[in-house]
Amino acid sequence: MIDTKRCLLITPTKDDAQATVDFYLRNKEHLAPWDPKAPDDFYTEAYWKEKLESYKKEVDDEKSLRLNIWLKEGNILIGMINFTNIERGPFHNCRVGYKVDVNYEGQGFMSESFGAAIKYLFHELNIHRIEANYIPANARSGYLLKRLGFTKLGVAKNYLRIDGKWQDHVLTSLTNENWRES
Repeated sequence: MIDTKRCLLITPTKDDAQATVDFYLRNKEHLAPWDPKAPDDFYTEAYWKEKLESYKKEVDDEKSLRLNIWLKEGNILIGMINFTNIERGPFHNCRVGYKVDVNYEGQGFMSESFGAAIKYLFHELNIHRIEANYIPANARSGYLLKRLGFTKLGVAKNYLRIDGKWQDHVLTSLTNENWRES
């Protein structure tokens, strides 16, 4: 668990399935332009129980760190930050994806939570580099990454299939200047 001023970042369990469904139902239209097409059973508790169980295995195998962002006041799931594809060896790299509830956008919750998660990833997990990519039209995401210190590397054409179509992405990364040999 990572504790910030207003939020708790907690690795999800299958007990979070209904809260996850509720989050995605509340944000269906808000997230549609930025997410891949959802499978038919995406908005069901059964789907998320199975998915969250597979996420637990990823975390146990040190292949990912998935964090739900819970608002302390009211205990509401307001977002997610997922560090995936954790690689060690000569790379010590991962990728990150994130999303925030439309009702909490623009209030600094993601910046606060993401910043704390980066500190944890760099100091506790000793990751050297985080990759974050965003669709050029997602100005909020670009601004957030810039504010957190991510460096723009370029644009990848037709990078990911999002919202049913191949879309370009701005590639960014953040390097841990205090990485240590273990």
